[in-house]
Amino acid sequence: MGFEGLDELEIIQGTFTLIFVVISTIIGLSILYTYFSLKRKDYFTGGLAFVGLSWIFLCSAWWSSATSYIVYVLFDYTIGDVWFLLIGNAFIPLALLCWIYSFTYLAYPRMKKILVSIYLVICIPYEIFLIYFLFTDMEIVGTRTGIFYLSPNLYSLLFQIFGIVTAFITGILFSKKLLKSDNAKIHQRGIFLLIAFLSFTIGGILDAVLTYDALTLILIRLILVSSSIFYYLGFKKWYK
Repeated sequence: MGFEGLDELEIIQGTFTLIFVVISTIIGLSILYTYFSLKRKDYFTGGLAFVGLSWIFLCSAWWSSATSYIVYVLFDYTIGDVWFLLIGNAFIPLALLCWIYSFTYLAYPRMKKILVSIYLVICIPYEIFLIYFLFTDMEIVGTRTGIFYLSPNLYSLLFQIFGIVTAFITGILFSKKLLKSDNAKIHQRGIFLLIAFLSFTIGGILDAVLTYDALTLILIRLILVSSSIFYYLGFKKWYK
């Protein structure tokens, strides 16, 4: 076991990051399974199944920390910088594409083609250059500043900000649309999703700007966990 090489702050960071990632993954898979198991093409192609994938990939920015923590504790091994940065950055474009597809299909179907096309034009080049920079000049993407933490540099930081802004704006728009409904269940979903996107945005920003101590780490991770729970409450069994 590799706990002996970690200080208290690193154990807290690794543990609570792992908890957030596990909960988010379970919730995303649960939503995906719910709609996939119904064997209705409109639920899958219509975007409801994709909201599960959206959340799984949206939380991928924390995968590298969680994975590194598990590997270090179990095998006393530190994941290489390239893989660390790749795991934490490569799936964010997929999150945005899945979410934009679901968001436009469910809320603004007339804008689906144009918005998905715009995000494809943005995300595909980002992904290509991300891989290129990781194997040619890694510091353009980010810098490893600890066993379980990376400091994003301008290239990845700008895209992460773009992702958070996208999630925030579209999440608010989607929630407001649901809140206007006279149906009590739909209105309640709007409240849950509004809390989810606000919590995720706040947690993501605080995670990027605050100096870590034990209290702030726990608080930020709990905010992020709460965003996952409210996201699930907003999207579970949408057909009922």
